[in-house]
Amino acid sequence: MGQVKDSTGLYWERSPAEIAEQAKHEAEVEHRVAEMKREGFWSLRRLPKVPEPARPKVHWDYLCEEMQWLAADFAQERRWKRGVARKVVRMVMRHHEEQRQRQERAKREEQAKLRRVAAAIAREVRHFWSSVEKVVQFKQQSRLEEKRKKALDLQLDFIVGQTERYSDLLSRSLNAPRPRPAALTCAGAFGGPAEPQPQRAPAPPRRPHLRR
Repeated sequence: MGQVKDSTGLYWERSPAEIAEQAKHEAEVEHRVAEMKREGFWSLRRLPKVPEPARPKVHWDYLCEEMQWLAADFAQERRWKRGVARKVVRMVMRHHEEQRQRQERAKREEQAKLRRVAAAIAREVRHFWSSVEKVVQFKQQSRLEEKRKKALDLQLDFIVGQTERYSDLLSRSLNAPRPRPAALTCAGAFGGPAEPQPQRAPAPPRRPHLRR
């Protein structure tokens, strides 16, 4: 048994008969190469590569072309669908964004409207209470004026009454008979009738204090 290295670099165990057969085959190959060199059919250069003749198309070729076209069509359709999906997604996002903005705008407008209504109501309430305050002030002023007028009327009545009393007393004092001379007065002392003495006018009453 011997080991022989093949073209792949591996060692194989062969029998002596196989080794002898391999050596005989190699010797025949070398002898044939030498003969071809002598005849001029063996060249050290590589022979040019002869192009193969064009092969006619068969059913499998048409099937492969159809599959290739179908794969390209599917890939193109997939790219088109992806592009359309991106556009639809952007449109949906834009729609929801616009809807959200419209809702926020409507909410802000509603709040502004409520604020305007509240401001108008507040102005009306302020105007109402200011009018009520003016009415209350006017009523208080009217009551004060009425009390002052009553006090002035009382004072005027008191003054008029005192004036009439003083006038009456003055007229009485002026209308009283004048006293006689001393001789006539002395006559009364000797048994004659005595003249009545004039009475003094009473003092005027004190003026009451009026509160305003």
